[in-house]
Amino acid sequence: MHKAPTVGIVIPIYNVEQYLIECIDSVLNQDYTNYIVLLVNDGSTDSSMDIAMDYVKKDSRFILIDKRNGGLSSARNVGIDFFANKYIYEESSGSFSIENDNPYWIKKIYMSNDIVINIDYLIFLDSDDYWERHCLSTCVKYMLDSKADLLWFDWQYKYEYEMENKYTSLIRQMNINESYKTTSLELLERNVSAGIHDFYCSWSLFIDFSFLQRIALRFIDNIVHEDVAFNTSIIAQSGNIYIYPKPLYVYRIRKNSIMTGDINIPEYIKSLYAEFDDIQYAKKYHRIASLITMKYSLLQTFESLNAENSYMLKRYYVNNFDYETMPFLENLTKDPWNIKESVRSIEKLINSDLEKCSYKKTKTQIIYEFIKSFERNIRKALKRK
Repeated sequence: MHKAPTVGIVIPIYNVEQYLIECIDSVLNQDYTNYIVLLVNDGSTDSSMDIAMDYVKKDSRFILIDKRNGGLSSARNVGIDFFANKYIYEESSGSFSIENDNPYWIKKIYMSNDIVINIDYLIFLDSDDYWERHCLSTCVKYMLDSKADLLWFDWQYKYEYEMENKYTSLIRQMNINESYKTTSLELLERNVSAGIHDFYCSWSLFIDFSFLQRIALRFIDNIVHEDVAFNTSIIAQSGNIYIYPKPLYVYRIRKNSIMTGDINIPEYIKSLYAEFDDIQYAKKYHRIASLITMKYSLLQTFESLNAENSYMLKRYYVNNFDYETMPFLENLTKDPWNIKESVRSIEKLINSDLEKCSYKKTKTQIIYEFIKSFERNIRKALKRK
């Protein structure tokens, strides 16, 4: 009889004492039990670390990493690297050695000595959210049956306060009502036809860990909306995806979150905001810099794909940032992240497609028109520097 697959669960934690117990208890209440939970304390200043430590003491499946505040991307990347066995336990000293000179400033790792780190699947859970009881069992079942690289499941929102405009999940916006196995191109085209401009929600993906290691994908550090680049990249590079259009995840909408638009500056990014006198302007710079960084990263990813996928992705997932970005760049006087240079790098990649368009017969006209429009906007934004 085959051993049940082991699921690695990564839960980033930052000042969520009010929600953390509900989140972790939703893991303990799962009807699937073969998992390892990695709690990553990202420099919390409330009682979150103490709450997490209580679970580590009670259950050997729980591991706690305590690190300096670095943001959600850094916490998730620590989780990926840990499950990839990049942090090596040394029995003689009873401590861990960290590759690459500890870039994420890990202070200490708390875990049972006899636990074996060898997972089949990976899933993320945000520490202010929680799962339905059958989340893991459902994901494991359909991943085994479909042999897909990814399983994408639906979620529902839980509101802490009244909102005039309620959110709708991507799966429902795309009018997906039945479970099915699909290709990355079909899913991306369906996303485009539904008028949706990005993929977010990395916490709604159940990932074959060997596939993730093969493509060596990580979250981009220090940016906002980091899920967009990660999800679009992983979907674009996957051979096949299983879609399960029923909610397995409960996403909490709370005040002072990124989605509500309130200003909440964590420690790791304060040095960027200090560069500007106007906090609203600093926030806009951070958002646009994040957008440009994501687009450049995606363009680099798309370069490695087959021509049909690459052209469609470049056309859609790069073309949607002109309207706000270019006027902002025209009047930019301070550029601590050097985002104008990043735009120049994007221009070079786009120009390489101009050459291809001269002899490509399929979809050429649409792509060519997009590239010329994008090129004009870039030149206008950069000519003042």
